[in-house]
Amino acid sequence: MESMGQIMKTYSKHFFYALLAMSAAVESLPAAEQAATLKGGSGRGNRSSLRLQPGGPGIAKDPMRFTEHLGNTLVTRGGDEATEAAVKRALDWFTQQQKQDGHWEEKKSPIAHTGLVLMSYMAYGAVPGKDGPYRSQVDRGVDWLLRNVGEAGELRDGGRMYDQAIGTLALCEAYGLSKDKRLAGPVAKAVEYLCMAQNPKTGGWRYAPYHEKDWEGDLSVSGWVIMALASAQMSGLKVPDAIRLKGLAFLDRVSAGESQGLYGYLGTPPTPAMTAEGMYSLELFTGAKATGRLDESAELLLTHLPEKKQANYYYWYYGSLALRLYADSEVGAKAWEEWNSRMKPLLLAEQKEDGHWEAAGSRATEEGDVVTTAWATLILEVYYRYLPLYGRAPEIARLGGVSRGSRSTAGRPQ
Repeated sequence: MESMGQIMKTYSKHFFYALLAMSAAVESLPAAEQAATLKGGSGRGNRSSLRLQPGGPGIAKDPMRFTEHLGNTLVTRGGDEATEAAVKRALDWFTQQQKQDGHWEEKKSPIAHTGLVLMSYMAYGAVPGKDGPYRSQVDRGVDWLLRNVGEAGELRDGGRMYDQAIGTLALCEAYGLSKDKRLAGPVAKAVEYLCMAQNPKTGGWRYAPYHEKDWEGDLSVSGWVIMALASAQMSGLKVPDAIRLKGLAFLDRVSAGESQGLYGYLGTPPTPAMTAEGMYSLELFTGAKATGRLDESAELLLTHLPEKKQANYYYWYYGSLALRLYADSEVGAKAWEEWNSRMKPLLLAEQKEDGHWEAAGSRATEEGDVVTTAWATLILEVYYRYLPLYGRAPEIARLGGVSRGSRSTAGRPQ
């Protein structure tokens, strides 16, 4: 006879997938019926949309990043004149590395190279099509990316989903900032391609779209896709609820720990880099309000604070994003202060006189100086990338009362 714990575990799993099926069914209805279905009546059990509301409470880009890089705003979030000077030197170095046709390339994956560099410019405040610093570099880079969007929205330079995700993310950011009508169609197609590429059974993404390879998904690729989908949402583009719900289930699938706050590439064992990426991905889905799950992630990162011998800019990038976004919680505030006290001086010390950072560690050969410099620049721009929201969570669904802040068995291997 099954124990009560086993019964509840099975019930929770089937309850979640019933809600997931309902989500897909709702999205197939006409718009008016969708609105009526999602609105519902009163009471805790009502289903509401998972989406982050563009312009509403939740994770939002900081409007002050376009007008104020120095002063009290920057300092109170952990930056200073030295970090801004480092960012400016890096952007000037990128300008010298841009190819004649507008893209950036050093190793493989010019789409990923170009996407990361463009995000570095745009995070600083450069807006495509608008007068200001680095307009020429950004306009040429965005135009190059646009020319590489395929008829079905593919941006897979060399066939890898990393390029699709990073290229789509950069275009979503460009569209969200500029609202350039030229971008609307290609960006929507690129987002649709990401949705089509998801494994419908696990909710994850990997090196190739699901229709080409029946892979379960890995957190590294999936994290980039989740970032792109979140950017699409914040830019006003539609991302189906069913896609996000499956993505949320995938995060459960590759998580571990008492509160499910530790993450691995394919599941176990968890690692600091994947925990940082998983934490940030979860924040994009459910917000950065304090939970035991996010606390567990932050606590692991605190035991692996940045130091030179790690030589892992990828880890430092995701760790900085995740902890800065969580800095308004009690555990997150401590974690961000300790993290930034190590990260900032390390990056400033490692930057070369001409503005770039040298590739280091096990990823050096594959990534090169352009990608490494993009990681470092984006880290130093985190101080004004997001609004501090004083613990307010975004407008999300609780999935019929099932909060993602506590441990769940949904989506995990049973």
